[in-house]
Amino acid sequence: MMYIRSWTKRLLRGMIGALVLAAVMGPSCADFPIILPEGNPVRVELVNTTDYYVDPGLYIHPDADVYDNARLISDETWIDIGDPLAPLEMWAYDFRCSETGTVVSDFAWLFLNDEEYIASENSPWITIGQHFECGDTIRFIFVDTIEGGFYTEVWVNDVRIDGVARPVSVELINETDYYVDPGLYVHPDANVYDEAQLISDETWIDIGEPLAPLEMWTSDFDCAESGTVVSDFAWPRISHMTLTTAYNEVTIPIMNTGENEPQAAEIRRMQWVKHAR
Repeated sequence: MMYIRSWTKRLLRGMIGALVLAAVMGPSCADFPIILPEGNPVRVELVNTTDYYVDPGLYIHPDADVYDNARLISDETWIDIGDPLAPLEMWAYDFRCSETGTVVSDFAWLFLNDEEYIASENSPWITIGQHFECGDTIRFIFVDTIEGGFYTEVWVNDVRIDGVARPVSVELINETDYYVDPGLYVHPDANVYDEAQLISDETWIDIGEPLAPLEMWTSDFDCAESGTVVSDFAWPRISHMTLTTAYNEVTIPIMNTGENEPQAAEIRRMQWVKHAR
């Protein structure tokens, strides 16, 4: 069964009512305004190939250059498809092209039972102009594996797109009264155990000047290049001649990596706090 949002039902009922009214009143109503859908829509299909119910987590933003997860994943961009997809069910809908800049399935949920679920290994997103155009068909296919895995494929016009993932947002927040050098390093691999390989000139991220008191720095990194993010013993500058190091080194490996597509967690946030002695 295909689920259609309530506002769409009202629109269809209104259009049907207008056509019936025009037919009853005859040629004298030839000028009755009938609003037709925008041409060349973007068709989105959700296909559940599993034996379980699936919540696809579908979000659509009108802009194609959305790098802020808070803007992309929100109540305003969420698409309500009704009930979760039943086993082997397909849902489809045509969206106005002008309102379809970015399309994402945000870590779909596969419900094992009423209380347990597993999240998709990946959260593919695609943008107009880069992955699809007006009139194209986007298909998200939800697949489970014999080993118990669950992932999402994305196809455009019957061509599979691999490696589509949101960027990693890294935030550095200085909550101290001093300048802080965060010692930020980013390595593309998630299984780096050699410190010389992880902490090097090639992986060092130059943020410019040290973070001023209460300053925040943020930047987006390509998911495929952000396997491990490290703050290597950040240095608060107590005075021009005195430095001290943070209590610990923070290392964050990438999350939700699978055999199918690399996938970043949404935000890496590092905060430096001055504790009372």
